[in-house]
Amino acid sequence: MKLTKEELDKLIDKRIEERGEEAKAAGLNKESEEIVDESVESLKKEVEKLREELKKPVDKKVIGGEPEKKEWKCITDFVRSVRAAMNGEALDPRLVPSEAKTAGHFEEGQDSLGGFLVPDEYRTELLQLALEESVVRRANPFVIPTARDSVTIPRIIDTSHASSVFGGVQCLWTPEAADFTEKHATFGQVKLMVKKLTAFTYISDELLADSAVPMDPLIKRLFAQAIGYFEDDAFIAGTGAAQPMGIRTAACLVPVTRNSTNHFQIEDVANMMARLLPGSYGRAVWMISPAVLPEIIWMENASSGTGGHCVYISQDQGIAKSPFPISIMGRPVFVTEKVPTLGTANDVMLVDFGYYVIADRQDLAIETSREYRFLNNETTYRLIKRVDGQPWLLSALTPRNSGNTLSPIVGLAA
Repeated sequence: MKLTKEELDKLIDKRIEERGEEAKAAGLNKESEEIVDESVESLKKEVEKLREELKKPVDKKVIGGEPEKKEWKCITDFVRSVRAAMNGEALDPRLVPSEAKTAGHFEEGQDSLGGFLVPDEYRTELLQLALEESVVRRANPFVIPTARDSVTIPRIIDTSHASSVFGGVQCLWTPEAADFTEKHATFGQVKLMVKKLTAFTYISDELLADSAVPMDPLIKRLFAQAIGYFEDDAFIAGTGAAQPMGIRTAACLVPVTRNSTNHFQIEDVANMMARLLPGSYGRAVWMISPAVLPEIIWMENASSGTGGHCVYISQDQGIAKSPFPISIMGRPVFVTEKVPTLGTANDVMLVDFGYYVIADRQDLAIETSREYRFLNNETTYRLIKRVDGQPWLLSALTPRNSGNTLSPIVGLAA
């Protein structure tokens, strides 16, 4: 005979009452009755405790081993399981370390390829080296948006002002009734052929599903910054072969002899300014290697064999000033690892990027696909930037009254 829960409760209560009646019928004194009553109450508490225990789910033992570990649904699922384990409620089998999976491109099983991104702790922050900001695009180059793979723009071939300007234009003071003299400018062309800068990678779908750091926006952000970094590097040091031509290889670059080997001194500042095209004084920027920065901070106006004082950190722009003023002769200074180190040619450059032309064919395109690596259970990421750039001038300019050539691109020699 199987009793229901209600029938079992009634039977227990009835039995408790009967025990109490039996004790009274036996003629017990008052003290004994109190002892019996306490026993009955204790029994009731034990019965109630037993009832509560019966309400709890019974742990099930799986014959043949532990239950199969399922994948994390999301980071919230992971955090809830960790919290339950910390509170002693239950240990999710998915928290138990398993054997590493086969390594590959951005896979969960190998730490260097993304394994550290799989949640082992609560924290989801990612250590990422901050790339320096773009130098060239911040320095106001001449940017031309284009819908074609090549773009041709005219340029004036102006190499000397000794007798004319703009490659042949000469204005003469003409007497009354005298003939005019025919003069005209000389033109050439700048042809930019769009180059393609690409990045390509693929990530296991397990890592995409398990990572505590959202991988899709992470990959797009990291590779977008990387493409911008290498684009900027080509604008500065590119060879022009299957990539933009940088200012360091420009035909119009003017090299300035260094005053002292492996140093950048106040004399170098003066000599570089003297070779800058006068029309560029208000637009030019300095680019220096990080190794050159101490040379600027400790720069003195001392002559050979005599003492001097620091010219960069003056009393009104001391190191306590915030933000720290980085400028030379009123022009901003860009500290960049894209120029050579101290003592190497062009470790310091003075450039007017208004004379650098950039053709933008296509903004950064970011595409993903699961078909390419479908059999490998991997998602593919492809990033493409189409752009070209080159200096506008063919050569440095000879000033009208002779002297050293001038240019919007000046570099310090080795």
